[in-house]
Amino acid sequence: MSFSNIILFIIITTISLARGTNVILSAKKSDWVEDTNVILKNPGMGFTLWSANNNPKPHPNVSVIYNRFTWSTLEPQEGVYSWTNFDNWMTSISQKNMTFATRLMAIGSETSQQWTPQWMFDKIPAGSKYQVGGEWIYDFSVPVVMSGLKKMISAFGNHINGNPHLSHIDVGGLGRWGEWHMSGFAFPMPNYTLRKEIIDAHFDAFPDSVIVMQTEIADDLKYAVSRGAGARGDCFGDYDSSRWCHMVDRYPQMLALVPEAWKTHPIVWETCWTIQTWLEFDMDLRQRT
Repeated sequence: MSFSNIILFIIITTISLARGTNVILSAKKSDWVEDTNVILKNPGMGFTLWSANNNPKPHPNVSVIYNRFTWSTLEPQEGVYSWTNFDNWMTSISQKNMTFATRLMAIGSETSQQWTPQWMFDKIPAGSKYQVGGEWIYDFSVPVVMSGLKKMISAFGNHINGNPHLSHIDVGGLGRWGEWHMSGFAFPMPNYTLRKEIIDAHFDAFPDSVIVMQTEIADDLKYAVSRGAGARGDCFGDYDSSRWCHMVDRYPQMLALVPEAWKTHPIVWETCWTIQTWLEFDMDLRQRT
């Protein structure tokens, strides 16, 4: 059926709350919807724009802007939080009548940037940390790290929980890029008991916000979803039949563990590379959709 043949009927109904009174007022209005080939923007659905820019371009088909923030940026001194960069970014988004999503990161890309604050590195025992490039990698299981990370998550929640422009918050902090894995590093992820503490810390800090959980570890995903989280995968589109890949060997299995999650909470995907990269790699885009 053509959009131009659709008639919208708006019934305006007012019901008096006075005792013993039922007054119903109705009015009918008809509007014609014109044919269009424009992709309609559905709030909270569709594409998300990743932008660290304080003035993100208002892409017409994007309603959510995403960015991650490092622990060292948000807590440069122990117990002293710096929200300036985050607030500038958040304000620029809310002024465009968009929503934002975010995650806390502690270690990442082996660059010269330290993603965990220096004061925390100084507290970590020598045998529980090592340096790669310009970044310190460490064992998250160290008690002082767990304690400090939970305090940072709590402060993050105190700052943005319930913000009307907050679309969702990732369960983050642990692992490389906050992605809940230690790929390429010598230290493993903490045990389930400690990981569960970080998951709980997010639910405690963000009781009025939508939370999504990484699809990296089965028990963690199931536990977070049981508490009301959605799911998130950070390497959508890495299809490659010649090797292990998320699209074949992880995501189908993980989502099968939480088949009802999509009904109440978002399922969020981050692409591996970009569609342009897929073209450059001469990959079949039909396999990636």
